[in-house]
Amino acid sequence: MFDINFDRDIVLFNYYSTKIFPNDCFLEISNELAHRNLFLFKCSSDGKIHFEFPMFENHSYNSICNRRGVRSLFKRKSKEKYIIFRSQDQNSRHRYIIGYYKISKCYYQETKIFNNDGFVLGFESAERQLLKRKQIVFKDKSFGIGYNVSWNNSDINSKLNSFLDKIKDIEEDFSSSYQNETNHLISLFKDKSKMNEWKNYCKTCNNSGKCYFHQYNKRYIQKNPKSDIYGLINYVYTTNIYSKNILDEIPKRYVRCY
Repeated sequence: MFDINFDRDIVLFNYYSTKIFPNDCFLEISNELAHRNLFLFKCSSDGKIHFEFPMFENHSYNSICNRRGVRSLFKRKSKEKYIIFRSQDQNSRHRYIIGYYKISKCYYQETKIFNNDGFVLGFESAERQLLKRKQIVFKDKSFGIGYNVSWNNSDINSKLNSFLDKIKDIEEDFSSSYQNETNHLISLFKDKSKMNEWKNYCKTCNNSGKCYFHQYNKRYIQKNPKSDIYGLINYVYTTNIYSKNILDEIPKRYVRCY
């Protein structure tokens, strides 16, 4: 207990990043960045579609995902609160530390529709640093897939503080790149004409045989002959299935972060 550093509270969250795309893809997506699973791929670990978090477009996080972890950090009274992100390469299965958010503001939004006991808790970051894929390899198998906190176990505390220091030691920061590319992709997803352009471009792509998205779409169409992934993505990001569309309309009530 005495070995725990209480100067800063840290939570480690896992997120599901997308697979890489061909270099000449219509999307012009950077494969050096570990984008979250924006393309609605089913994750091999549980067969579910995790696609909304972390919010790279506004550098925030809320309790629609990892509700217990968010609430645990919310209750801490330290002056410095951090979220560290790790991800797993969906091609190689290797895991990486991707970066951190330093929390500046805490808020809640009143809503009953997300199974959050009538309110969603959230954090906004004052400081952040995001890295390219593979800059910090994560080999420690003592961490489970769920969230891990720094304040209950001295060994975990030491490791999380070490991860945070390693990120801070890297001079480069790609958080603006993550933000810009995420905003660009979501804007495209909401534009039906742009989605049709992408779809038509894919029909002439010479790398379709090596593209996971192309193969994923083929499998989807086999099960859903009247639809495709392009239409599904457009539908999800323009309706209340994408929770941000709803939360942006609900006032934030800011509260003390201690």
